[in-house]
Amino acid sequence: MASVEDKFGQPKVEHAPQAGWEPGLPDESGTPDHIHYWAMYKRFGVTIIYNSPSATDKGATIYAILVNR
Repeated sequence: MASVEDKFGQPKVEHAPQAGWEPGLPDESGTPDHIHYWAMYKRFGVTIIYNSPSATDKGATIYAILVNR
């Protein structure tokens, strides 16, 4: 999960990427089945489903990736 948030993030200071990186937090999220956590990134048209019910489990692995139109 931490890697996905890093990939979908943006620089803290737009003109100084060396200043650090903000995590790309999802636009929507939830735990519909109490087994998986899903994070929807509407701006990229992607939903990531993780093998953990917790939004704070940064070590969670990816269960599925859904690409939305």
